[in-house]
Amino acid sequence: MEKSINQSYFTSVESKFNVCLKDFQKQTLLVLKEGKDVFLSVCTGGGKSLCYQAFGCVTGESEEKTDRITLIFTPLKSIMQEQVNLILKHEKTP
Repeated sequence: MEKSINQSYFTSVESKFNVCLKDFQKQTLLVLKEGKDVFLSVCTGGGKSLCYQAFGCVTGESEEKTDRITLIFTPLKSIMQEQVNLILKHEKTP
């Protein structure tokens, strides 16, 4: 059953963000769902920001409401603006 729940979670993320999750992204999301801290180092453009954004957005919509905060540090202003635009776009999408 846990595998089914996880697959449903991944499907929700993939649908909301219109992506196919990579294995490391799925593993990262599972660790985040367990309430553990995660440090993820991946090359620029590798998909690490999606892990944190997806976790914050999808978990916040699920029945698994938490009092966790998702904090994303990013060094480049252009990347920050891109991430904000992506989140705002998905907040407006039903």
